[in-house]
Amino acid sequence: MVGRFGAATAEQQVTGHEEGTTVARTTRTDDAAKLLEKIAAWPEEQRAVGERLHALVVAAVLELRPRLYYGQPGYARGGPVLVFFRNDDGLISFGLTEKANRSATDPLVESAWFVNALDAAAERRLTAVVRTAAG
Repeated sequence: MVGRFGAATAEQQVTGHEEGTTVARTTRTDDAAKLLEKIAAWPEEQRAVGERLHALVVAAVLELRPRLYYGQPGYARGGPVLVFFRNDDGLISFGLTEKANRSATDPLVESAWFVNALDAAAERRLTAVVRTAAG
């Protein structure tokens, strides 16, 4: 709650919270927890890849926030989801949504990849994809 003339109330000054700030922070935490629970439910081999993909995405662009996207891990920057990955019967795919920034220099633009393994080269490539997608 804001006091008279838009100033913080005494309680807000003591706690350091303004209206909406705690709610936003809690929602982000809840979204991340749901996403990590989703990955944790995957079979061991896919779970390891999913955990690594999650770490890559959040490290590539610190502003991206995890949340479920059609029930699968997705990442957004204060708006719609830009990148996501999914596990379908043991096959993990990584993709860009229509809201992602994409290089449009080629008539056929890559927007999804199957992730067979994550070696150093694949991690570098995915990091670059995430950075481009986030703009």
